[in-house]
Amino acid sequence: MPHEFWVRSANKVRGPFAAADLQRLARDGQLQPTDEVSRDQSRWKPAGEIRGLGLQQTAKQQPSTPLRQRNPLLIAAGTVLLVGLTVATCGAVVSAGFFQTFVVLLLFLATVGLGYAASNMGWMTAGLYAVLVAGFGAFVLAEKFPSDTASLAAGIVVASIVVLAWRLIAMGLGHDYQDAIITQHDLDYFTTKPISPREFRRVQQALGGSRPEASSSRVRLRLDPDDLLRTEDTFVESFEKETKRSLPALGMSAVAHVLLLAMLWLFKVSFLDQNDIVINGGWITEREQTEVIEAPKETAAVELRGLDFNADSNTTPTRNPLRAMREDDEPTDGPASLANVKELLSTRTPEKRRVALSEFEGAERIDEAVSSGLKWLLRHQQPEGHWQLHAGYPNASEVVLRTDTGATALALLAFLGHGQTHVNADDEATREGIERGLNWLLDVQKPNGDFHDWDELGRQTAYYAHSQALIAICEAYAMTGDRKFIEPAERGIRFLLDSQQPIEGGWKYQPQDDQSVGDLSVTGWALMALHTARVANLRVPGEPFRRGMKFLDLVQLEDGARYKYEPRPGWDATHAMTGAGLLCRQYFGWTQQEPALNSGVDYLLSPPNEPVWAKGKRNVYSWYYTGQVLHNLNDERFQRWYQQTATEILDHQFTGGGRSTRGSWSPIPAGDPYEYGEKAGRLYITVMCLLILETPYRHTSLEQPTS
Repeated sequence: MPHEFWVRSANKVRGPFAAADLQRLARDGQLQPTDEVSRDQSRWKPAGEIRGLGLQQTAKQQPSTPLRQRNPLLIAAGTVLLVGLTVATCGAVVSAGFFQTFVVLLLFLATVGLGYAASNMGWMTAGLYAVLVAGFGAFVLAEKFPSDTASLAAGIVVASIVVLAWRLIAMGLGHDYQDAIITQHDLDYFTTKPISPREFRRVQQALGGSRPEASSSRVRLRLDPDDLLRTEDTFVESFEKETKRSLPALGMSAVAHVLLLAMLWLFKVSFLDQNDIVINGGWITEREQTEVIEAPKETAAVELRGLDFNADSNTTPTRNPLRAMREDDEPTDGPASLANVKELLSTRTPEKRRVALSEFEGAERIDEAVSSGLKWLLRHQQPEGHWQLHAGYPNASEVVLRTDTGATALALLAFLGHGQTHVNADDEATREGIERGLNWLLDVQKPNGDFHDWDELGRQTAYYAHSQALIAICEAYAMTGDRKFIEPAERGIRFLLDSQQPIEGGWKYQPQDDQSVGDLSVTGWALMALHTARVANLRVPGEPFRRGMKFLDLVQLEDGARYKYEPRPGWDATHAMTGAGLLCRQYFGWTQQEPALNSGVDYLLSPPNEPVWAKGKRNVYSWYYTGQVLHNLNDERFQRWYQQTATEILDHQFTGGGRSTRGSWSPIPAGDPYEYGEKAGRLYITVMCLLILETPYRHTSLEQPTS
């Protein structure tokens, strides 16, 4: 029979009734609003909710009372997590540079937004959103972690903490009961907003009831009949509902994040100096490297530590037939004014080291400090053989300055400067450490000769790291005669020569062309790498040196007594750049007879530039150049300056503490802004201090002692 209805009251079922019969029962009072009606006896609905029966009741509604069971412990736990994350974020911002600050704040604001997601999307959708945000943050901050896996894990942990914190607070405030609202009526009948059976059981517990229907003298709670028959949603059903509800917002968020990631991939922002911002496209490819400079078939024999540079080694360099130079590209001798560097490394022996230090007070303390610093470096060498600027010890470098090549080259320069090599060192552990570091540099070198460990073009560290690595390789070859370094050194030289600005002669963060502008800081390291190649008797054409001298002319002020960072207008002379410029001039033949050199030295020694280890004043980068300039003069000015500087450095070395700091120097408090100490981190500061302390014997003086 069509339109059959069944009536249930007091657990008794009557029927079937036609629709007209059901309306008649309602008019006659035989059907009450609390009786239940069903078509198939499987789904029941109160008669008072069926409009056609006219049984709707009007009631005087009393104030609603939300069922919110506050839990102070959950609220406290969630609050502690949020406060802890906030403090950690603020700490990261305080110690970060501008770019890192922007990224950290962006990540923090995005994850805090998960509070809304956690409360309104449900656990599963909030979890998906958390993974998206965590992946975005991990991608941007990947350089801070030793691997992409660790980076992604860190991002997920941060996002998960935010989700967990907000859910704990929501649960503590009772937000899970927000749909279970009890409304008091004068009548014995009312219905609530549909809630699930699980939530109804919570209501039962809150009211102290244990039956499917909880009641009191004035309140009676009944579920919608459809809800009584409904079972718990399966995982798939719940996921489908949440997805449909949140898909638009989630889709827009995903699109926004994908676009932002694409922009980050295409563009890289490097903060070079306070007033220098360079944006480089990630799609730019490196220029093809075609020519590699050929080493001389015969090298002059130079005795150092009992080793003949022409002696055979166990390792023979592999000759590449493509490396032959064109006949019209035959290297020429350098400019006639180039300083004689034949014996530049000849003082790196234990006996000559003792003689050099004997001229200063506290010579034994200086030697012990260097040995302690080298031990710190050895303790922090990675199993693969390299060192790191950005991780592994307190006060590591900022993300933007991460380069394992640079860290490894700097560490090796400190060992080599003390006379330690992979052939002859004070102990076997040191010898093996140096050998592993040198081999790592050889392995990381690209086919085009580049030693930098990043493929991204235009990184601030690129040509610093390459030049420092080339210096280390050339010094290792000059000190040991190990011929396995010849071919990598030659390719490194060719890469450096091909990257020089063809007109002005400078270097910067990527290969230069006739429209680009180099800077003196990078150029100083590049020129020193070419001079070290001369020390190792590796042939270098004269034209790059001539262009280098032209670049010095472009950045000089006061007729060569001061130097600035770039040739472009707007740059003033600084202490560090003046030291770098004067040192380059000395390798190009300037002596004490040059008035501009003496004027520049007076500037380096002026009271504002005195070596002081204090906040805002320490500048080990400037001291590194000043020490070499004065040592090349080989007179009493170096004696006084070195004694004062060594005392400042020794007084601030970590002589106690654990393995992570003992023997090192801290970049905190931050020194001069141009020092880059706080940004480059503890290893950078430690190596620079070691190189400064090694100044008396690391290189021979370019001038003979004056009477």
